[in-house]
Amino acid sequence: MIKKHKACVLVWVLFVCFSSPAETLHILNWEAYLSDQVTARFEQKTGHRIEQVYYDSEKKRNTLLGRADKYNFDLVLVDHITARLFGARGMFSPLTLEQIPNLDHVPEYRREQCGQFGAPYFWGTLGILYRADKVQPPPSSWRDLLVPDVGLKGHIGMLDNYHDTLVPPLAMLQQPLGSGDNQALREAFLLLKAQSSWVLTYEYPLTYIQHSQQADQLYMAQGYSSDRAAMNRLSGQEHWRFVVPDEGTSVWLDCLAIFAHSPHQALAIEFLNFLNLPEIAALNAEQTFAAPTNDAALTLLSDQFRKDSSIFPSSSILQSSQLAPLLDPKNMEVRNRITLAVLKNHETQ
Repeated sequence: MIKKHKACVLVWVLFVCFSSPAETLHILNWEAYLSDQVTARFEQKTGHRIEQVYYDSEKKRNTLLGRADKYNFDLVLVDHITARLFGARGMFSPLTLEQIPNLDHVPEYRREQCGQFGAPYFWGTLGILYRADKVQPPPSSWRDLLVPDVGLKGHIGMLDNYHDTLVPPLAMLQQPLGSGDNQALREAFLLLKAQSSWVLTYEYPLTYIQHSQQADQLYMAQGYSSDRAAMNRLSGQEHWRFVVPDEGTSVWLDCLAIFAHSPHQALAIEFLNFLNLPEIAALNAEQTFAAPTNDAALTLLSDQFRKDSSIFPSSSILQSSQLAPLLDPKNMEVRNRITLAVLKNHETQ
């Protein structure tokens, strides 16, 4: 018995001495954009922990990115444009198939869109979120959001984003979504300015219904296809719907990037590889209600999920839509001035 006890002590000592100490992976992410079940499985499998810090707008995210060296983030969720731009500045670590072999399940064109500094995560569309118990008939055009019925005054939500805020008016005007044409942008500005007196908030709708005392006054909002399920979950009712307007829309692609300063490079790479296991990618997609970029996960999705047109829009909608383009600095400056002027106009009313 004594020998057996000594043997157990020796095994425990060897385990303590030679096993890797637990690490914590810090992720900067949108809220409700990573399945709790997925993180729990990773933590159980590896013995490491995952902690998330949430942002609710790309402006806030980019502010945090600008001070990234002051924080201990390891991974960040960014759009495909930001992955390329900030990666080229040396902020993110380059990623390869050799490091993350499960990225082989992701089509090459998706990997190219995120570039060498991003691992494709989810994709979807920009559209209109609306409450089916308040808005009838359902919206079908960007005009329904920009020039709403009188009963919707004070019940509209818009995004504050130099690209996405301009999508509804430019699509309605049948202009390219990345247009830098001064006349097109001026017409878009006038539409947004006129709409501003009807707007309840320019805050991200998920944040608004979660924290505002006027959450029940939001009936229709600009938002993303993955937002619908989270808004229903937060409101405690299944009345939120999502639709892509007939004029088409912007297609978004999100990527995960590893900060170059992260002390947990190997663990971050292990996590990205774990996320791209087909069964994990499928679970994560169904839990977050977003379309996976992992093709091998598609056959593992439930029939109900695959047939959800808000997650997987029709080919005709996709043909009339565009992947969010990279804008030149002058175009971005003009758009930032437009959104700032619209918000100021709204505040003075």
